[in-house]
Amino acid sequence: MNIGKRSLAIAVSLLCGAATLAPAMPATAIPADGAQTYHENYCEDVWFGTVCVQVHGVYNVTTTPSGNYNYMDNRKYEYVWDYQGGDHYETAGKSHYKVLWKADEEQVYHQRVRETATFPGGTCTYEYDYHYANGTVQFYNWNVTCS
Repeated sequence: MNIGKRSLAIAVSLLCGAATLAPAMPATAIPADGAQTYHENYCEDVWFGTVCVQVHGVYNVTTTPSGNYNYMDNRKYEYVWDYQGGDHYETAGKSHYKVLWKADEEQVYHQRVRETATFPGGTCTYEYDYHYANGTVQFYNWNVTCS
């Protein structure tokens, strides 16, 4: 196993997992209330081989008459890297994201991720759970196990 590729795959896996979480955005970024589904499914040739992406989820936006704004997102995703030399790396997981704004100020921010990365010679699973409310981090849990 090439340690450089393994390290790259784990780093990219963690970054992709983080990227699947919806970014915090101002209340004006999503115009309409209600649940919306989304799907992405494609493969692309890149400098080291091929990358395939599959993301499926639903987000829900609610705006109250008093101006509070709630955004929630749940998704499942899978990323696959096939290297020209034959190595195969895969990351699959699910994430949950929720944010509440009042008067354009973020009041509550919560995200939870569970992801498994498979690479030649091993598998790592990580779990991430973070909750911020009323100006304070309520909890932040991060766990990685590899075999």
